[in-house]
Order: sequence, then structure tokens, then C-alpha cells
Amino acid sequence: MTTYIWPEGGGGGITELTGDVTAGPGSGSQAATVQGLQTYPVSSAAPALNEVLTWDGAQWIPSPAAPSGFDLSFQGENTGTSPLVIGAVYLPAITLTVASRVLLGVVGAGTATLRLVEQATSTVVATWTQTGALTDVSLAAPTAALAAGWYVFDLAGSTAGTITRCYGAHLE
Repeated sequence: MTTYIWPEGGGGGITELTGDVTAGPGSGSQAATVQGLQTYPVSSAAPALNEVLTWDGAQWIPSPAAPSGFDLSFQGENTGTSPLVIGAVYLPAITLTVASRVLLGVVGAGTATLRLVEQATSTVVATWTQTGALTDVSLAAPTAALAAGWYVFDLAGSTAGTITRCYGAHLE
């Protein structure tokens, strides 16, 4: 609530703010302090980098942001170039970022490719590629926003004798 107090004559007003934002009373510029959100108190503790306001039941406090994304646990191995489905997942609408990672690699020589395929349309929406030993591989670039729905992971090698392996994914 804002209360305006005007001295007699109507000039040079003094403003007092009360409620969620407080300041004054006094003349001239006054520093305002946010003390609440919609009448619920806000902690005076300073937030650290990447913290968000979280309700603790009594007040809004700074706290670490919740982890984002989805961790998917599966494993698959394929020999050859024909894609082999190694997992399926129902995803909400999401835009994948370079933070989306998989554990992917090959035994011996060759290249492993893991694809995320929209089940309804058979459209490849993301790929991860690794040449060499099993390692943590990030998505090369963000993809278009994915619609909510079922998606499958399939795995294939670069040549007929390539043995590819994948162990799980983190999508965000």
C-alpha cells in the first residue's frame, strides 16, 4: 500500500511506502526495501550466484535452483550400421541444450551414433556421435523444441564391424 502525505499548500510531498515495500517517511529520495511478496515475508539473506527464492513455509529464502533435466538409465550395444532401439521415454515439451549428455563409445575402431527419434513421426530430433573409447558426450548444438510425446533412442556404428555401446543419458 502506498500512502502519500502532502503538506499544506500541496507542494513538496512526503511519501511513505508500507506493506511489501517500505520507505520513508521523509523528504527527497528514499531507498525502498522489499520486505515481502504478496504479504509473505522475504529473508534479508543475500543470495549466492544462481540461487532462487524458495518458500520454506515461513518466508521466501535464497536457495540453490533445483536440478533440471531428465536422467535416463539404459544400456545398449550394437554391432553394425543398422540402428538398434535401446530405450524409449515419454518426454514433456522440452528444448534440448548442449548440457544434454550421453555415455557413448565404440570397442575398437569406428564411430558410434546415438539418435533420439520422435516415435510418432520417425523424425530424428537429436544425435550424439563419438569416435573412440566410451566417454561422456554432449549434444553438439541445441535442437528445436520437442513436443511432448514418446521418443526412442537408437544406436548404430559407422561400419559393419563397429561395436557401439551406450549407457544412459541426461537430457535438458
